Amino acid sequence: MTVGERIRKVRLEKGLSQKELGEKLGVSQQMIGQYENPNSNLKAETLSKIANALNISTVALLIGTPSEIKAEYFKQTKKNDEDELLTNYRQLNIDGQKEARKRVQELTEIKKYTKQEP
Repeated sequence: MTVGERIRKVRLEKGLSQKELGEKLGVSQQMIGQYENPNSNLKAETLSKIANALNISTVALLIGTPSEIKAEYFKQTKKNDEDELLTNYRQLNIDGQKEARKRVQELTEIKKYTKQEP
């Protein structure tokens, strides 16, 4: 998530319109739209003012909250694992791919290896 996307997300979570945030910062609604652009390149001073207006840390706007960082880490780890499985699968010949599918199916039938519904 980009800084601009985080600004928009936090603004919406706080129940503020672009116009309302602009009024807090002394800028136009259009300027807030530019700040929220995923390609925006904000100066540190501007970012600090936005963070203060949203009552959030500048760090949280730059890199996300701890829970967002953790979620992104696990999402990336899962993607890396899936990519590795797919890469290995593609290296197998037809017989190897058939055997791999069979073994994965067998694992899904063993309670120890399956996700449990809450």
